[in-house]
Amino acid sequence: MLTFSYIISAECNVDSDCPYDRACIGQKCLDPCRVTSCGRGAECRVQSHQALCFCPQGTQGNALTSCVAVQCQYNEDCADHEACDRLNRVCRPVCEEDTCAVTAQCVGRQHQAMCQCPAGTNGNPYLECKGREPVEAPECEQDADCPSQHACINQKCQNPCKIAQLCSADQKCKVQDTLPLRTVMCECPPDTITDSNGVCRTICKFYINRKF
Repeated sequence: MLTFSYIISAECNVDSDCPYDRACIGQKCLDPCRVTSCGRGAECRVQSHQALCFCPQGTQGNALTSCVAVQCQYNEDCADHEACDRLNRVCRPVCEEDTCAVTAQCVGRQHQAMCQCPAGTNGNPYLECKGREPVEAPECEQDADCPSQHACINQKCQNPCKIAQLCSADQKCKVQDTLPLRTVMCECPPDTITDSNGVCRTICKFYINRKF
């Protein structure tokens, strides 16, 4: 009986046997990103035979877990009544509850908070406004009276996403500047889709588990 033996030569033994953008995996020069899992929204790049995870331009976070979109870099990237939180790269209202005196009014303009005493009163708006009890006028009558991403709710300009839990925990609530009424949208993270129960599922897993 004749026997035949085949000798399969290894393509590589160490990473340096492969091109710069390949690694020696199972004695073959392969793209290491194919066997590396990066975080949600991250990108995989090969450097010196190693797979490294990066957050794409315009996003930030831990590339091994999740990359999220950067909302702003400068105050000018935000609405007139907001300023850019440089640490978290998000727009925040310049008027906080304790910005002005309790009896004063705060107005956000040109990304700065300005305190003023209501009509009929006087004093230091950062400490106390004195005078006759001001009659509180409605802040708004319709959504068009309010700044960006705010709606007229109970005659006050408010962000609908911040006064009620309109979306599920894994969704992001966003206000669209539509008129005559603002529109609220619940968005799932990138590469996910809402299933019949309103839960964000990874697109590939959603279709694999879906019953036809």
